Amino acid sequence: MEVEVRTMQQELIAVQKEREHLEHHRKMMCVPPPCAPPPCYPSPCPPSPCGPPPPCGPAPPCGPHPCMQPPCTPKPGVEQQLRELKEQYNRLQDDFKGKLTEVAGLRADNEKLKDNAKAADEAKKAAEEKLKELDEDLKKVKSQLKGLKGSGTREQLIEQEQQLNVAKQRFREAQDELEELRALVQDQQEQRQIDLMEMENQRIGEQVNLEIQRVKNQFQEKLQELMPLPDILKSTQMKLQEAQQMHLLAERNNEAIAKELQLYKDKIAAMVNQMDEVRSDQQLGADEKATLMAKIEELELSLTELQEQNDKLTEDLEALQEKCDEFERLSEERIHEITQLESQLESVREETARQVARTKDRCETVRRSMQNQISDLERQLAQSRALAKTAQKDRDDIRQKMQAQINNLNENFEDAQMRIRNLQGHVNFLKNSYGTVFPSGGDHSPKELADPCNCGADY
Repeated sequence: MEVEVRTMQQELIAVQKEREHLEHHRKMMCVPPPCAPPPCYPSPCPPSPCGPPPPCGPAPPCGPHPCMQPPCTPKPGVEQQLRELKEQYNRLQDDFKGKLTEVAGLRADNEKLKDNAKAADEAKKAAEEKLKELDEDLKKVKSQLKGLKGSGTREQLIEQEQQLNVAKQRFREAQDELEELRALVQDQQEQRQIDLMEMENQRIGEQVNLEIQRVKNQFQEKLQELMPLPDILKSTQMKLQEAQQMHLLAERNNEAIAKELQLYKDKIAAMVNQMDEVRSDQQLGADEKATLMAKIEELELSLTELQEQNDKLTEDLEALQEKCDEFERLSEERIHEITQLESQLESVREETARQVARTKDRCETVRRSMQNQISDLERQLAQSRALAKTAQKDRDDIRQKMQAQINNLNENFEDAQMRIRNLQGHVNFLKNSYGTVFPSGGDHSPKELADPCNCGADY
């Protein structure tokens, strides 16, 4: 039992170390905050989902950009693993409730065994009291026998000595039974020590169950910490899709502006050709050229701004892609940690199941041994009661016999006294008659007379 207690303490220390390790690991793990949405840059021409507005000129139809990457899709394995972990947690909770009911039943059995031990103690006390009564009765019989030794005959003394030997033999048997009862009480004390050790084992088992509950709570906290990960992934994916749409709209705007710029360049080339052809009208050509040059400069400025905006959007898109990869890596790490925690929880559950099975087997063996001891004690108690009844009956018989013998002795004594008185009267009568028949100084002596009663006595 001491070795089992030590093993339970070592297992409890191991569970505490594992809990500290899990707490440290939980502190090391932290969920990063969600990313901020990308900044919105104003564009000279506000885009629409299917084309630019009419002032900006015609735009190409909507379509996927060849350089854009497809949006990230959420991994279905995370939700499946979360469902499995929840199911395992529910199963573990049911197992824990079943173990609690088993522990309650074992406690009830322990209370019953304690009640049986108390009943055996009471029976032992009653047997000791009966033994004391028998001892007192034996002492009384001895005193009575000592008082009768001077007045009884030899045969009666021999019979009384035999009865005394029988009473001594019964007294020795009662002492042997008392020794057996003392040995049984010592065994019961040892059994109580074993029960105390069992209670200590139950307390250690409860501590182990508390540690398991703490690990379950930590596991539940870990699950609650991991619950917002799919939402964070969805929000980042939505933001990434919005950024991709903005980038796509910016690309379309750039294409529309490039087409418009090409049209303007073509117009400029046509106008330059017309200027070469029509040199006569220089004043009008110079004004148109100035306006066209101003438009060209404005368009070039807008083109540079749109290119800068496009570069910023590509940088934001790359940053969002990196964050998405980081989130995926973190989710994989968390999934790996969840699998590790699941394996640890499964090992702890198996270990607790083994411990509960061992404690159940030990309690079953103890219960069987206690039942056997209780049946033995009941049988011995019945035997001791029967022996006490027989001893009491024998004591009553001995008392009756001794009283009858005492009465007989008294009657014999009275008869002997009556005979002695009669003989004394007869002797006195003979003396008187002899004195009257033979006066003093005669020749015949009393010895020469015949014996009238044929007693052979000397007169």
